This record gives sequence, structure tokens and C-alpha cells, in this order.
Amino acid sequence: MKSLITRFKKDTIKINKNTISASLSSVPIDSYSIMKERAIIAWIVYHLSELFSINDHDKEKLFNHAFNIDDEREVEDQTVKYLIKLAETGVKWIKQGEDIEERISELQSIPQEHKELFIQLLKEVEGSSSISPEPKSEDNWEVYKDVIYSATNGSLVLINKSQVGHLKKGKLLCEVSITSKEDLPKARSLAKQVFENEGYKVSEMMTHSLLISEAVTNVLKHALHGRLLIYKDGVQLRFVVEDEGPGFPLKQLPKMVLMSGYSTKRSLGQGFTLMMKLADRIFLETSSTGSTVIIEAIRGQAQENQDELRVGEAQ
Repeated sequence: MKSLITRFKKDTIKINKNTISASLSSVPIDSYSIMKERAIIAWIVYHLSELFSINDHDKEKLFNHAFNIDDEREVEDQTVKYLIKLAETGVKWIKQGEDIEERISELQSIPQEHKELFIQLLKEVEGSSSISPEPKSEDNWEVYKDVIYSATNGSLVLINKSQVGHLKKGKLLCEVSITSKEDLPKARSLAKQVFENEGYKVSEMMTHSLLISEAVTNVLKHALHGRLLIYKDGVQLRFVVEDEGPGFPLKQLPKMVLMSGYSTKRSLGQGFTLMMKLADRIFLETSSTGSTVIIEAIRGQAQENQDELRVGEAQ
């Protein structure tokens, strides 16, 4: 691999000359434009790692490493260095409007299998709003889905409308309409009755009530109306919060999720960050006609999540 990365470096220097640098980015991630570019580089690295039989856990660690890297000296593993250099070069080609296939064909040192996957990934990014404007196809939506899933360590999962029904399964324990601020204490009260009937511990009830409060408050702030549904599926509870509102703009989701303090008219806000810490997992379906937030809470996880949250705040 060392010889491969050396030959690749020589190739990029030769074909890019004054336009494309062969070195890793050394610019700190201190703006959204830089963060967005690093996220796409990390997404490409994540998928290119399939060429090396890397397991899913290590692929996610690799994504986070590629996303947060800001100094070439931080990269010691030659395989990782190769993947990041390849991804960074591809992103620069896209930004400069280069012919992707022509540029990749000029990289004599890259195995054909690597070239084919690299072309496929760059074509997908090229047509998405990740580096250019708005997503133009369902395939480009997958870019956002993968980036957000990896960047949140699986805490937030984007889903489409067809997947919502699959998650609304099990026994319906509670349903509350949400139209005014008076519905917030009503939702909390009815949810508390559900938790008591199910024999939940006080710590679990407190955590679940907080999750519901944050989700319902988001509906009251941003939507015309909505509803809360609580399903029991085995040992797992799912809190489904639906609304009819403007939805979350897809192109702003990375900023909403990854940038601390970022705020817009329809922002996920600090409440959503708290929800991701307390919930086992959150699913989000959104469009211009409304959104569905589905919160998974596995019984027994509440105290563990509360303890982790306290430790994080203490640090």
C-alpha cells in the first residue's frame, strides 16, 4: 500500500500541477462550507473502504477520522492516507468542473476496481447538493442519509415515507392531538399514565417524558398541528410525533445536526441534540408538507443514558 500511495501522489502532482494540491487539507473545520466538504470527503472514504474488507464498526470510525482530520501528520495508516487523498482529489475535481472519468483514467497507479467505485461515488456527489445546489434525485438523498447517520454514530436516521409505516407497528398505547400549547401538559400526563401502566421506573419515566416534551414543543413552534402516538413493540417503545408543517430543508440538515448553536426558522435546535443523547435512536422523515419524528427508547436504557449525559456535562 505504501508504494501505491507514493505512486498516487506522483500521479496527482503530475496531472494537477497548479490546480490541485496532492496534500491533505490543513484548513480547520471552522465554517459550514469547509464542514460540508469534509463530510463529503468522509462519505467517499467510508464507501471506498469497502475495497479493503473493513468491518462496519471500523468504517464508521474511519468516517469520523476523515471528517475531523485537519493535519496531514495525524494520518499514520497508509491505507487511510490513500483513501483520504483519493477522496480529497475527487472533491477538488468536482469543484473545478473537471471531467471525472478523464481525470481518473489518468491515474495509472490506481487499480481498475478502485477506479470504477471511485467514478461511481464521484458521479453521485457531482449531481447532489453536497457540493453543488439542491438534490436532484432519490440517489442524492442517500448521500445525506449516509453522512448524517455516520456523523451522529447512528443516533439519527433519515427515512422516507414508505418506511414510516414499518416503524409504526406494535400496540398503540396512546394518541394525542397537538394543536396548542395546552396540549403539551396533556401529552406528558397521558404518556405518564402509559409508563406507569407498563411498570416503568421513575428514571425511565423522566427520560421518556423529556423526550416527548422536546418533540411536542418542536411541533408547537414550527407546525400548524400534529399528533403524538406511543407504540409498544416488544420491550421497545416508539414515540411517533407527526406534524403538518414546512419540514426540515434537506440541504440544511447537516448544519442543523453537526454545527453547535446553528439556528434557522425550522431548526432542530438544542432540544434535538438532547433527544439524540437520551434516545436509543431517532428516525426522521421530512418533506415540504410535514415531518415525522420517531424516537426509539429501549427499556432499561434510560438510566444508562441519563448517567452518560451527566458525565458528558461534567466534562
